[in-house]
Amino acid sequence: MQSAIAGVPEKAGPCTVPVRNGHPTDEDYGQSFRMIFKFVMLPGVRKPVLYSWRRNGAWTIDDQDAFVPFTGEFPSNSIHDSFERDPKSGRIIGVGLEGVFAIKPGELEFKNVIRKGGLKINNPRPATFIPRLNGFMFLVTNGLYIIDRNLNISQLRLDNPPVLTNPGGIVDLPGIKSVLINDKSRVYIRTDDGHSVLLASLESWDFLTNATVGPSGDTILLESYRNAFEVKILREHDGTIMEPTDAKTVRARPENKSFILQPSSTRLKKEILKNYISSPIPVRGESILIASDGLHLLRKVCTLDQGKRN
Repeated sequence: MQSAIAGVPEKAGPCTVPVRNGHPTDEDYGQSFRMIFKFVMLPGVRKPVLYSWRRNGAWTIDDQDAFVPFTGEFPSNSIHDSFERDPKSGRIIGVGLEGVFAIKPGELEFKNVIRKGGLKINNPRPATFIPRLNGFMFLVTNGLYIIDRNLNISQLRLDNPPVLTNPGGIVDLPGIKSVLINDKSRVYIRTDDGHSVLLASLESWDFLTNATVGPSGDTILLESYRNAFEVKILREHDGTIMEPTDAKTVRARPENKSFILQPSSTRLKKEILKNYISSPIPVRGESILIASDGLHLLRKVCTLDQGKRN
């Protein structure tokens, strides 16, 4: 038995391991909590995405336990970066100011799919994975696009809407094979064949957050930041959506208070770190600790030597 385990490091219980370069510097005003103000863990990716208060771009903790910039062109901006995952392949599409990027489970760096300005695409909006279309759909000012599972990009037909001036998010309505498209204060419904029509107009500075189809299939409950209302739709004999026929307010937002809405089922959740609270890195089986002296890793299983040092 002893010969069988020869050369295998002995294991100790849980221990903390200091993160190299993990102490706060003048960039952080000497305060460690400023080193991580937003934490994004991408399923299947070993490196967490860490956004700091004053350090440029996104940072991470690599496999050498060092606090380093996240390599590559993406992620880069805590406000504009967004992530969406294909539940079947695990591939993640990242959308940011510099274009559209992709990463597969096990990879450590995003690969560029569309550079800023490519295909006349500037400032793309967050992507939404549409399972029945096997691709990621996103909006830009010059139209609607989809990226398939082979990362091929194509523009989708979009009837009727005027020039998109401030495109926003997309909400999938799989039950009626349609999506809702938010542009400024307007909400359009687009069926998978490309037919689209204005569904609702929101208040100024309001935006779409979620939507569901009613049991009968001819009503849509729209939820915006400020309000929620039900819209009845009229169809032609072949099922084509012609126009909305009626709308009624279901609820209005209490003054100075926003609605608490459930996120999209495929939208990646972002966890905000609080001071001195650990946050897990599931792929690596460890957690990040923010202590007054800097960053540490809480390792569930570490070598006996690591346990002695910590």
